[in-house]
Amino acid sequence: FACWGLHRLVRPGCRRLMRIAVIPARAGSKGIPRKNLALLRGRPLLAYAISAALPGGLFDHVVVSTDDDEIASCAVTEGAEVHRRRPELATDTAKSVQVVATVLDEFQAAASDAVVLLPVTSPPRTAADAAAALRPPARHPGPPRLRVCASAAPPGPAPQPRRGAA
Repeated sequence: FACWGLHRLVRPGCRRLMRIAVIPARAGSKGIPRKNLALLRGRPLLAYAISAALPGGLFDHVVVSTDDDEIASCAVTEGAEVHRRRPELATDTAKSVQVVATVLDEFQAAASDAVVLLPVTSPPRTAADAAAALRPPARHPGPPRLRVCASAAPPGPAPQPRRGAA
């Protein structure tokens, strides 16, 4: 899946929603070492996730959560903000929801804000996919909602990524 969005609709008269894109990108990977920086068509996978979130001012903050200096440097180069992940949240057993919660704490986001999780491993995702995750699924107030958007572009056969300097 390309994007996950968590929404709570805002009633009239309330402040505008803060829209945050969270891109988890830890250094460790058992399958493909340093996969977040692996090159696909000459660009790091991380760059694709960031470029899907930046156009059109969709988000107030595009945040890469990482424990790695090289990933942080790539994130800043591509135009994202960096959240330094605590070591206990940089393990293969850490849950994405824990990572998102720490980012929300850092940005003092309210329960009514919109959060979109953009996994690095969905490079065909577009800005339109990210925008779709931001759209509320209903027009009435209620509990937070989770919305999952499949990428419009089929992934097709994946080329073997090459690790390179970001």
